[in-house]
Amino acid sequence: MSAKSINRIVGFLFLSINGLFLIKYAEGVTPINSYMIGMAYMLISGILLAFLGKVLPRLPYSARMGKVLLGGVLMVFIGLGLFLLHKIDPYQVKVDRWSAIHNFLALMFDGKFPYDAVTHCGQYASPFPVWIALHIPAYFLGDVGYSQIFFFVGTVIAIGTLTKNVKIALLFCLLMMASPAFWYELAVRSDFMSNMMLALILILFLHYKEINLTNAPYTVAVLVGLIFSTRLLIAIPLIVFLFSDAWQLRNDMKRIFTISMLALGVFGLSFLPFILWDFQHLAFLKHNPFILQTNKMDLWLVILGLTLAMVASLYAKRLLSVFTGIALSLGVMMLVYLVENSLEDSWNFAVFGNGIDLAYIASALPFAAFALAMKAASNTEKGKQKNWAKF
Repeated sequence: MSAKSINRIVGFLFLSINGLFLIKYAEGVTPINSYMIGMAYMLISGILLAFLGKVLPRLPYSARMGKVLLGGVLMVFIGLGLFLLHKIDPYQVKVDRWSAIHNFLALMFDGKFPYDAVTHCGQYASPFPVWIALHIPAYFLGDVGYSQIFFFVGTVIAIGTLTKNVKIALLFCLLMMASPAFWYELAVRSDFMSNMMLALILILFLHYKEINLTNAPYTVAVLVGLIFSTRLLIAIPLIVFLFSDAWQLRNDMKRIFTISMLALGVFGLSFLPFILWDFQHLAFLKHNPFILQTNKMDLWLVILGLTLAMVASLYAKRLLSVFTGIALSLGVMMLVYLVENSLEDSWNFAVFGNGIDLAYIASALPFAAFALAMKAASNTEKGKQKNWAKF
């Protein structure tokens, strides 16, 4: 399959996820049929993406213009993000990821065992330690939802800084801001997509700083252990990025074992404060975080996702193909997840009921957006009249 065909599939994945969000959440909000809204979004956005792909290479840009544009777009995002967070009462929405973090921290700072925290929807909280720690500043600012703004702005800045190319950062920013799924996740204070952006930043950092399993295996192990202590689904993007390097070391099993044990050790150490706090309580809770983060999907589906990630890693020869592989691995895994739920119950229950959590499906969006932005940026390099801005 050609690179152009794969890029089109990633674009279709990006549009389809957003279309699915519109189909679900536009239902009942407007008199227009939500399927028509979703399909219209996909059609119009697809035409715009194709048009921009033709036009961008012909547009001249200066360094000053690039920085001003990116700064202006980020200011618009921050303004809209703050407006949504202050306008929407989080207790009135049925998404409880924000209260899982807020109530966890509230109990912890009150001196009570935090894994007993219950969300405003009556579910037990299951956040991992490092992810909790990253939300402490926003908690003290009064709204853990602010973290979603911090993560997005930080991701855009990291992209521009690490790639040293403002056009990739700008295109990524515009693609995400054109995503209804992204705005929905922000409005309901869901932290899922931000977690994927953190993985994106780590991958870029390791790539551009040339930190890998060959020249800095212990650094990689420590960083992997830390980010794994945010959410288990992080394994998919990490495998796509790292598995091919690990495969090159397959004849040095001692090194692979040492790296793996160090990563697992760092992951385990992140739970040490809670283990020392009340190990019996943590280990034997029916709602301990490991159970809650693994009970959403069948084991065979997890195995499928891990297999897809390993295969994608072996075929990924460049950074662009790494992010394409991550987006497609997550996308295919979640498509199967959607089909499975639709067959077990019904399409209406899977999408409009409580059959699936669309946040899992949206996990592919940041990686798809980055892959599209990187591809578009490389196209503009081929046909540019002037140099795009670089950080």
